[in-house]
Amino acid sequence: MSDRNNITKIKTNSERTIQGLITKQGEFRYKQTNGLVRPDLIYSTYFTEDKREVYITGIISSTNSKIIRKTGKKSIINTYYGINKNRKQSYPTAFRFIPTEDDYNLGYVNRYFTKIANDNNKPFFEISSEDFNNQNNLFIYLSVFWTIRGEKNEVIDINKTVINTLPNQLQKILFPLQLWRPSQNSSDALEKKLERLRR
Repeated sequence: MSDRNNITKIKTNSERTIQGLITKQGEFRYKQTNGLVRPDLIYSTYFTEDKREVYITGIISSTNSKIIRKTGKKSIINTYYGINKNRKQSYPTAFRFIPTEDDYNLGYVNRYFTKIANDNNKPFFEISSEDFNNQNNLFIYLSVFWTIRGEKNEVIDINKTVINTLPNQLQKILFPLQLWRPSQNSSDALEKKLERLRR
């Protein structure tokens, strides 16, 4: 978002504002250039919906406003916002992984699992790659290399070996032929077709 659009958004959506304040010597720097703002310049304070305090030159109707930042100590509101923002971490959510045709052509996928770190009774559950890449330190994360195509007995052996390396709780929710699809025109593929016809 450009600075101009950002300023318009702040001016339009702020919960409240204090207009027509005057800058002091060395009190502010411009956000964009980091240059010092001269004293005796009119500025306004905007209190945003996400609980920040933003300083913008001019008044609400000014068309050439610029965002400025206080030098030295932050305001209480902005200090709290910084602390709160750092504390907020997203929590992973359960995800049902469905392989794509490209995945089946490749023959294997990476699957991702997590569980709450400080409670041994909580089970593992599958999550998306996005959740895996955005880890929260309250959870334990595992990546599993999983074979989904090939000869049935080979896939069983490969995935059994993988399962045996995993924690017991995760072993309980995995079985070797999970997500498996037989190779085209193989005896396994024919067997699967026959099974579907019998139903």
